[in-house]
Amino acid sequence: MNLYHLQRIEYLEVVQNDFVTSEVLKFQKSVASFDIKKLLNYDNFSKYEVLFRTNKGNIQTFYKGEGEIFWSRAKYRGVKLPISIVKKIMREYEGCKIGDNRYLTIYHGCSKTTQNLYSIYLNNGTASKKVKLNLDYTPES
Repeated sequence: MNLYHLQRIEYLEVVQNDFVTSEVLKFQKSVASFDIKKLLNYDNFSKYEVLFRTNKGNIQTFYKGEGEIFWSRAKYRGVKLPISIVKKIMREYEGCKIGDNRYLTIYHGCSKTTQNLYSIYLNNGTASKKVKLNLDYTPES
């Protein structure tokens, strides 16, 4: 296995965690499998920015010239929440209904870490509230 493929596996190991659903996982895999060197205008610049879009969000990704992902930011809206998040919200905010949500994840290639933030909108009929869940993640070595 070459360095390029190893780096992509490391990227997926960090960004794919228990806090995301299958639709997000699928989108992350497409980013990991993207080969920057197959771009028509590829010229081994020091870095490239590529924006991936889906109907639920986007992933802004920066690649080093040789194709290594060194930073990415993903923003999603209205994705299906993982059951662990739903249970946590239902326990802590009894009687509230979950409305819209946003999910943000930032990948740092140098430290192999992510910052994960869910913003979830709740309502109980008369009042509404925005709850933020910070789920920073560093995989075990």
